Amino acid sequence: MKNKLLIEHFSGKTRLAIEQDFFATICSANLIALAKGAADQLIAEENTAKSLKYEYQANEKLAVKKAKDQLLRIMAEDDSTIRERLLDAFIDDIARHRSEIRPGRHFSRPSDCRHRRRKRIKTVI
Repeated sequence: MKNKLLIEHFSGKTRLAIEQDFFATICSANLIALAKGAADQLIAEENTAKSLKYEYQANEKLAVKKAKDQLLRIMAEDDSTIRERLLDAFIDDIARHRSEIRPGRHFSRPSDCRHRRRKRIKTVI
């Protein structure tokens, strides 16, 4: 999750900016996890009658990408019915993009990953 959420990339250098970025990222990670769990339930319900080779789950990286675009709009909506519709559409969109759960897959980490640990700063939009 650390790589997907860019938890080590901060938009500022002060303590307050770092704390705000960190806690905002943790809050959004929790909301993404809840939405992914609901999408996983939708996928499981759709696949109960099918005989599939693998089980499927929502694509977590895509859920993070979609949340960056839509989560703020959902949270800022005042009308609860519109907010609920937006949230349902968000969960359906996440559930549409699924990935296989393949047991026994493991890849070793490359030994030359030290070059990626440079000081990085998030881009502020």
